[in-house]
Amino acid sequence: MGRNKRNILLIVSAGAAVCLAAGAAVCLSALMPVRREIAAYQADSETVDTFVEEPWEEPFVNQAALKAFEWTPEPPQPEKDTLYTYTSPEGISFISKSAAWNEKKLEALYQELLQNKHGEELRSLLRVVVNPQEDEFAAATHQSTTQTNTFSLNFPAFPGNFGIQFEREAGVITLYGGDQRTTVESMADSLSHEYGHHYTFYHMFPGSDAGENMLDSEYARLRGLNEDNALTDMSDRQYYYDHHYRYLYEIAAEDYVALMGSPRSHGIADYCDVRDRLGGKESADYKARNAMVQENLQLPMASEQEGLAAYFYSFIDEPMPDIPPRQEIQIQVQKGSKSYDLTDGYRTFVHYRLSWNKAYGDDATYTLVSYQPDDMYKNLYFIRTVRPGQAADAYVGSVTREIGQTIRYMDDQLAAGTRTFIVTAVLPDGTLYKSDPLTYTFS
Repeated sequence: MGRNKRNILLIVSAGAAVCLAAGAAVCLSALMPVRREIAAYQADSETVDTFVEEPWEEPFVNQAALKAFEWTPEPPQPEKDTLYTYTSPEGISFISKSAAWNEKKLEALYQELLQNKHGEELRSLLRVVVNPQEDEFAAATHQSTTQTNTFSLNFPAFPGNFGIQFEREAGVITLYGGDQRTTVESMADSLSHEYGHHYTFYHMFPGSDAGENMLDSEYARLRGLNEDNALTDMSDRQYYYDHHYRYLYEIAAEDYVALMGSPRSHGIADYCDVRDRLGGKESADYKARNAMVQENLQLPMASEQEGLAAYFYSFIDEPMPDIPPRQEIQIQVQKGSKSYDLTDGYRTFVHYRLSWNKAYGDDATYTLVSYQPDDMYKNLYFIRTVRPGQAADAYVGSVTREIGQTIRYMDDQLAAGTRTFIVTAVLPDGTLYKSDPLTYTFS
């Protein structure tokens, strides 16, 4: 029996098509950049012939294929010790193992996540986990994992069990210390940094062969990173923990926070110098973004690297904001002392006043920070936060205060040897800057 044979084309997804011919085998053109496993089969020729010859008034709509395009992953099974869960519209699972983080707080954490600039990479974030206890080495972590997904495509003449299976890279963010950090604000900086890993690995360092190749990336070129100022080898975990701030992917995550992080991730804490503490003020006991505008204080800021901000924003459908130009902050040091004839003898107390110009105006917040270039983590001190309207200065060394006939004093032990100082600046729009370093030898 003669018949006119027609080819039927079913679009599976961008770059992949299934072609049917009456009485012929079905073939899949695998052009998608994902790995898939498809069972080979021979369609029933009589069923195919019936479908091809039977006229229809309206085009056939493959509902299963349409659902596949709208597919979102199934929420994973609850992890051990899970107390609360929240699933975002994108299918991201927020999991709490801390009694301090209920479903309402997890939803608020999701809303905070959205305040970080994001694009298509958001859909490849699998889950965010809040652990109750602090971790010995990190406030939070990001891990890449492989997720296997399967969906069916029901089409006339296809076997009922026809399906496509593929694997995709997915990210998992774990936040530690949920019993201690019980607010969204306290988690914002860590969440932004870890999402910075998710963003940069997805867009800038895709694939599992990153390693040394990161130094050849466009990001490294724009950031001015090479084997002299950036590390990539993580074979020695302890060395990685000790030199965390020097690793290229950590620098990239910090750049994300600086350029694209949420407003809360640029939070400000009030640090008090020795003079303020002698007067009864309490200093913040945690790291805020005004203290460390970026982990590696020896590198220029991301906003200072030509083309870097535009590169970060090139992956999302959002214009890059205007970045205020860098201004020069100059630090000056003035030595002072006070002497007293005390009951235990004559004694001189030496202090140093560090002052600077408000280069970004009085509405910016400035913070004096001290570190040692050869051991930044162990010798890092957040000295004083200067809010709008306050004098731009800070004291180190041994200061005194006279209360009637009593002389009170306090020494912060910083005025010894050689130290490096910088002043950070947080502008009202959240832009982060820092001064050039000043290295000073105390006498």
